[in-house]
Parts: sequence; structure tokens; C-alpha cells
Amino acid sequence: MAHQRASGKVGGESVDTELLVRAGLAAVPYLLRQHRWDDAASLLEAAFVRDPTRANAAAVLPAIRQITGHKPQWPGVLAKVLAVTDPPVAVALLRTAMAEAAARGDYRTASANAGRLLELCRSTGQLPEALEAAEQKAFYTRQAGLGPWNQLADEVWRLQVLAAMGHSDQVLDEVTQTFRTQPNVRASSSACSGVG
Repeated sequence: MAHQRASGKVGGESVDTELLVRAGLAAVPYLLRQHRWDDAASLLEAAFVRDPTRANAAAVLPAIRQITGHKPQWPGVLAKVLAVTDPPVAVALLRTAMAEAAARGDYRTASANAGRLLELCRSTGQLPEALEAAEQKAFYTRQAGLGPWNQLADEVWRLQVLAAMGHSDQVLDEVTQTFRTQPNVRASSSACSGVG
């Protein structure tokens, strides 16, 4: 079986991605025995991000399921892995995690899960669902008290989904309106216009 190899730099040395993934996965059983759930989840996430293949998803899935049984704040990583092996289950998991976070008043986590749901729905062509997730993300961002730049980023996500749905005229109108009504956007775009 051929493995795609990619390299990166760690401490100035070139490192093989496959080696990094194997090393990370090798440490996970020890961390799980020590009940170091967050450390194990971080390693699993890093290993999966470096190699988001079905084979790697199958390798990390049992451990990340075990971790989320003990630390329910890791459903985003579980959903990221499930998105490769079973996208409908990943969507359902993110919807549940988003609703549970909102129910306990953790709007920052609800917003993050809505963002993951948005990305997953958009990448799988479920644009109406992605638009709904974008609107939920914006709502939870406001509820969390996150600032204007976070809110503007949510608006950009929503507009990107609308553009993908073919609503270019609406997107142009809303972008124009945003530039008219948001002084921070105008000031930042003017400051950046001389860059490059």
C-alpha cells in the first residue's frame, strides 16, 4: 500500500508526516490510561489534521470516542473524524453538541460547533443546511458577547454560502450595505488599500 508522504519542519529538521502521525498515535494509549483526556484528544486531532484519510480516521476513531465519553467538550474532533467516514453521523453529532452547549449557556462553544457544522454542510454540498448553520453561528456569537470582528466573520461565512447558492446579487447588495454601515470595515479596508 502506497502512503502519501508529506514533510514539515520541526525544530529546523525535516519531518515525515507519516512518522509524526504514528508517533502521536503511539502516545495515545498511555495518555488514556493516565486519564489525560485533553492531551490525548489534542494529539489525535493533530494526527488526524496531518493525515485526514479514511485509514487514519479508522485508527483514531475508537480513542476519540472514548475521550468524548469522559470529556464531552471534544465533539468537534469526533465530528471532524466522522466527517470522513460517516458525514450524516457527523452532522447529527454537531447539531446535538451545538444544542447542548446552547442549553447550558455556553454560547461560545455553540458558536464553534455551528461553525464546524457550517463547514461540513458546505463541503458536502448541503447549502441550505450550511446557511441555517451560518445563521445559528451568528446568533450564538452575539449571545456569547463576541466582538464586532467575530460577528463580521460570521457574516462573511453566511455570504459565502449565499454566493455558493447562486445569490450573487444579494451578496453584492449586502456587502455594499456592510461597507456603508460599518465604520470599522471602511477604516480597515482603507488602511489595507496601500498594502501590496
